[in-house]
Amino acid sequence: MKWIPTKKTLWLLAVLLLWFFLFNTLSFFTGYALGLPLLAGALAVAALLLFDILTSFARQDGLPVGVQRNIPHYFIINAWESIELTVHNRSDKKLALSLFDHLPGTFHLSDNPPMLPINLTLSANEQADIRYRIKPQQRGQHTFAGVQLRLSSRLGLWQKNVFLTLPATVKVYPDFRRLEQQELQSEQSHAQGNLSHQRQRGTGTDFDQLREYRMGDALNRIDHKATARLNKLISKEYQIERDQQVVILLDCSRRLRVFQDGLSHFDYALNTTVFLARTVLNQGDAVGLMNFGNADNRFVPPKKGRHRVNKILNSIYDLHTSHAAPDYIKAAKQLMVRQKRRCLVILLTSLQDEDSDAIKTMLRILQRRHLVLIANLKPEILNQPVDVHSLEDAIFYASRETYNNYRDKMLQHIREQKLILLDTPPQGLTTRLLNMYINIKQAGIF
Repeated sequence: MKWIPTKKTLWLLAVLLLWFFLFNTLSFFTGYALGLPLLAGALAVAALLLFDILTSFARQDGLPVGVQRNIPHYFIINAWESIELTVHNRSDKKLALSLFDHLPGTFHLSDNPPMLPINLTLSANEQADIRYRIKPQQRGQHTFAGVQLRLSSRLGLWQKNVFLTLPATVKVYPDFRRLEQQELQSEQSHAQGNLSHQRQRGTGTDFDQLREYRMGDALNRIDHKATARLNKLISKEYQIERDQQVVILLDCSRRLRVFQDGLSHFDYALNTTVFLARTVLNQGDAVGLMNFGNADNRFVPPKKGRHRVNKILNSIYDLHTSHAAPDYIKAAKQLMVRQKRRCLVILLTSLQDEDSDAIKTMLRILQRRHLVLIANLKPEILNQPVDVHSLEDAIFYASRETYNNYRDKMLQHIREQKLILLDTPPQGLTTRLLNMYINIKQAGIF
């Protein structure tokens, strides 16, 4: 808490200096001693300043103003939200003040009024509600520190600087609107038969029931005992296996720091993780997650339940990429220790040509127990057309094609390791990965 002179005080001091200059000039030319008027002027200004402080802020029990902040329970990245401040003048006098809310550094304040700081004048015991808009620009957990007030004195010569501690911790989640759009597209795809959350009869490896033989049924599906007993052909009907386990292995290394269409590849991977978890649960399987590539290594064991998506979301919403290279071998060893039961491991990453040996070793470790699916995010720049008009364009085009050739060879070597590989741009990651997961279940591969 401290006292701050206002512009009025500075103007008053400027007038005093002018008064001092004029009297000294007059004294020089007339020869008269004018010290007494100068001293009287200085004492009058000092008395006025002291009087303003004493009559404005003395004999107050606590602060004459109270502030409450109302904020949403959570925020969505890059989405505007309103913050409400309630300011209450507790005194029986008129009060003028300036208010500034200390936001987290990654929150952007709207350019539309009201803008911070906000100037208010409140009558005795009056209450005012203030709303302003902010937009978070980074996922994770953030803290509002407090509210800073500057209370004006009665004559407006001083401001009392006060900091009110109003700590509030909020969570900023990925953009759910994108997920809802993807879910709507997926539902439309379901209606067209591309994906299905319904029970698939006649496919899979989990026995469902017996029925009469139909033209086209495979001969190995005929139940010979039931056929002999009923004296007609009886076929076995199967459904997609349920109660299996899926673990999403999320790469948090520097490989996913590339930005595309306003989102990093890591943000695309996070969105896909949440939507994939929801789909896995809808299919009757258990879903879990493990991340690697940064210092904050987390593991969510695969389980079922309607709140499982929220559990995974709250485990990854504040994850960020590091500047380190991915250690695929270490991640594989950690997963083998933590996940004892056979499962489908879905690796979300962005491979480069030098990763061939590390990925082969990783697969040898994981495939002792698990089925592995690699969802590889392909940078958009590798497929963009290039118009060659200069030497720099030619060098860029030749370098890109050389890199693509090395990359294709690396992916071909990985495909030879008997795994499932999806190489896709980030925009198509969610839809293509869900299709691949459903196809794996229908084929009864795991």
